[in-house]
Amino acid sequence: VILLGDFNSHIEWWSHEEPSPSDNTDDVLLDVISAVGLQQVCRSASYQVQDRAPSFLDLVFTTDITRILSCEVYPGLSGSDHHAVEVEYAVSLPRKGQFACTVWNFYQMDCAHMAQLAHLAPWCLTMGEDCSDNYELWCDFVDAIQKECVPSKSRCSQRKRSPWITPEIRKMASRKRALFKRAARLSCNTTLHKAKDLQRSLKAAIYRAHMDYAHTISVKAKKDPKLFWAFFNRLHSSQQQPCFSVDNHPIKSPKDTAQLFASHFSSVFSSSVPSPDSDHIIQQLEASVPSPAATLETVQISLDELHEAVRLIKTSHSTGPDRLAHTFLKTLYPYVSFPMLHLFQSFVDNAYVPAPWKKDFVIPVHKNKQKPANDPSSYRPISITSILCRTFERVINQHLLRFLDNNNLLSASQHGFRPNRSCETALATVAHYVSNNMDNRTPTDLIQLDLCNAFDTLDHSILLQKIAQHGVCGSLLLWLSRFLTGRAHRMLFHGEVSDNFTVTSGVPQGSVLGPTLFLIYVNDMPTSSECLLVQYADDTTILAPVTSPLSVSGVQDFLDQIGCWARINNLTISQNKSAAMRLTNSRSGSLPAYSPSGAPIAVVQSLPILGVVFSSSLDFSQHITNTVSKARRTLGFVTRVSRAWGPETFRALYTALVLPRLEYCCSVWCPFQAHLVDRLEGVQRRATRTLYFRMLGRRDPPPPYEARLKALKWQSLRHRRTVPRVGLLCRLLDGSMEDTPLGSYIRIGKRSGQPDPQLARTVRHTNSVL
Repeated sequence: VILLGDFNSHIEWWSHEEPSPSDNTDDVLLDVISAVGLQQVCRSASYQVQDRAPSFLDLVFTTDITRILSCEVYPGLSGSDHHAVEVEYAVSLPRKGQFACTVWNFYQMDCAHMAQLAHLAPWCLTMGEDCSDNYELWCDFVDAIQKECVPSKSRCSQRKRSPWITPEIRKMASRKRALFKRAARLSCNTTLHKAKDLQRSLKAAIYRAHMDYAHTISVKAKKDPKLFWAFFNRLHSSQQQPCFSVDNHPIKSPKDTAQLFASHFSSVFSSSVPSPDSDHIIQQLEASVPSPAATLETVQISLDELHEAVRLIKTSHSTGPDRLAHTFLKTLYPYVSFPMLHLFQSFVDNAYVPAPWKKDFVIPVHKNKQKPANDPSSYRPISITSILCRTFERVINQHLLRFLDNNNLLSASQHGFRPNRSCETALATVAHYVSNNMDNRTPTDLIQLDLCNAFDTLDHSILLQKIAQHGVCGSLLLWLSRFLTGRAHRMLFHGEVSDNFTVTSGVPQGSVLGPTLFLIYVNDMPTSSECLLVQYADDTTILAPVTSPLSVSGVQDFLDQIGCWARINNLTISQNKSAAMRLTNSRSGSLPAYSPSGAPIAVVQSLPILGVVFSSSLDFSQHITNTVSKARRTLGFVTRVSRAWGPETFRALYTALVLPRLEYCCSVWCPFQAHLVDRLEGVQRRATRTLYFRMLGRRDPPPPYEARLKALKWQSLRHRRTVPRVGLLCRLLDGSMEDTPLGSYIRIGKRSGQPDPQLARTVRHTNSVL
């Protein structure tokens, strides 16, 4: 407790000794503060009148004097005879209040009462002419129903102890500390031995409690997988927090760290000036951009589309600034579908974007383990947006993507964020093109280009102009312009929030519309008839066959065109992250030398593209070596942490964590060499041995690998790798990828109706992806 005010007393508090009262009123004040345990900390006079001695009228009382860091008296306002008193007080985060985390217990949600309240709520009031009032009233109704029907509790964001620490263990720890203190005070060996015995018993109790808790979590894994994976991720993640610094001065406060990230992310924006008024931009675009043949002026939202958008809501995502829980919205939706549909349609018709949708929380997410954890540039800003905003974006995004695909407006070289396209199709295009050239004894130069902070540096004016050029106009174009401009972000770090910083460029990472808008922005990247361009979002791969010495100069001219395009669009090609490599059967030969942005880029012998390492010989041996190494480490960790769990938990962890490492885009790099096949299969051999021993309960000599696979109902990795290869071929045959370079390699026989076999000169090309 801290108590401040003008007490109008005349007690002298010059020293820390017991003060003496001057009259009965002062005596009563001293008795009261002594009875309630208060202490006075202001030791300077705060009242001064000419020709009179200074007095202590303004006092500061507290129940915990150790939290008072300083108490100073300064001159007051002009015309006042009282001085100003400044107190610096150390506080901790309260368990309830501004910094507490609200936890909703949806398992005890009263669904019957929720349905009744949703039926009785006057949703007709949310269908007025003012979209702002409609949105606020709609959110108030939903928030009131959630608070009424879902039990909640406030929990501090910082856990004081592990969940398996029981009250009995805490009592043992308290007795141990008391015994050690007593042994030190009395210098008694007998007490010291008792303390050490109790310490060993405490360690054993903690170990048993941890194992029991882990076993309980594994039993609940099927019913509550979120709890299981949260516990496992805490084991898997590093507990060491990175130490950030500014000018070699370490930052310890989460608030200062949040401010550091906010300063860094705001410095990345391509423009320091806020975007012009969205309505003014649209007026200029309507006057300057010619209307294309196909246009998309507005969106008519159907109930089926809204059903699908709500179905795709992931309850595991973080709650946005509106504090509306994802689980509650999915449960409430059947009772509020028509009011929600009317609300969303009014947003489209009136091009209205609610103000809360433009104020996001941003969290820093580390890019990869190769980057230093204490460098803000190693983090990616991910926006936590409102769940209503994400649902509305999903509906708009489906209409926008359908319009772009139906009119063939997106480049065939783009494989990112599109239906029937993926990292696998992009990598398969690169691998088969290079393999085909090498089979024809033609070297291929591979140039990998990377755009610096591409999602955060998109110019809003240029983006809106490109959206209009693609045929989007009317109220939808106005809504997109209002959605992009006038945004503000707040950095969230360990429960602390930074000051607002204005977003002057880019699209919000973590939003639904952001990837599609980015595809429109880079859709007009130059192409060349001599080179193959393969794009996945901001990753650009250029494949150029080297048929003559003049081929290199032609590729350089094409790179100059891309560099000029990047400068016009306010984008920067990263020299450090770009590289070139020549893929050839020859072991000797000249190396390529390219300069996409005026500066030469590195020439390498191996290059990772979308998580797969390509070597100059296209044998993927280095990628398989890295894959096996990472899979073995992950398997070792899974084996170690799952000792207290059952065999089914080990099976689930292996399937969820180890297999994805072994099978990521395996249709592209599937080996045909026996030694590489055996190295990959060795990881699963080890896993089947561990699982077989745990199911058997003893370590008898295991049966052969094939017998273990049959007993566990598993398939060999070699067999599993054929499934995605067949799946990729089926997608090529059904016509969903006919406009891609891969589709041109498939030829269907006129008589047989089957794919014609492709002739290959080398074993490598015979076993390539197609």
